[in-house]
Amino acid sequence: MHPGAGAAGGHRRRRRRGPGHPGRVVGRGGIVSAELVRVAVDSERCIGGGQCEMLEPEIFLLDEDEVISSVIGSGALSRPRADVVVHRCPGAAVSIVEPQRPSE
Repeated sequence: MHPGAGAAGGHRRRRRRGPGHPGRVVGRGGIVSAELVRVAVDSERCIGGGQCEMLEPEIFLLDEDEVISSVIGSGALSRPRADVVVHRCPGAAVSIVEPQRPSE
């Protein structure tokens, strides 16, 4: 058993996810970067559910009629964050396009 386990106020150090960012893992050394990928929206499959914009408002934007989402900016996300958006899209309209090399 861990020395602090079970004792009042005893805590085990665990890694935890950074606030609002499923792709960031906070550990002793700070934030560990993840592979960047580009995402795209298939406008023919998009049903305007808004999950993408809710999860990543800096990357996705619904049009004024809230019918079709589009990618704004670079469209680059960490792979874990992109996977979450892809899996939560109700119309299966969001996809991962290709890995991007991190800038040096």
